[in-house]
Amino acid sequence: MELADVPVLKGIHHVGITVSDIARSEEGYGRVFGFKRAFEEKHNDSDKGGYAVVVSNGVDSFNIGFEYHPDNLGEEFDARRNGMDHLCFDVGNRRDIER
Repeated sequence: MELADVPVLKGIHHVGITVSDIARSEEGYGRVFGFKRAFEEKHNDSDKGGYAVVVSNGVDSFNIGFEYHPDNLGEEFDARRNGMDHLCFDVGNRRDIER
């Protein structure tokens, strides 16, 4: 792959974080970083009721999705274990990715 074929990354658009308590996460990130609820959405592939609450600070385009998965086992966070729901990069446009 040539460097000219690589999409230009403009930054990070959003991150999805699986949390044990969406209300507590939303309150804490709001208090510390000024994030407010932008919207709530169902997971595309969840027939069990999974959803995300997406928050934004209204200043830039960075968003955080607090993810709820009904089949979450409720374990405590451990930085040594694999995990993060997802990270989405911001690129110029869809054409850049398809190219």
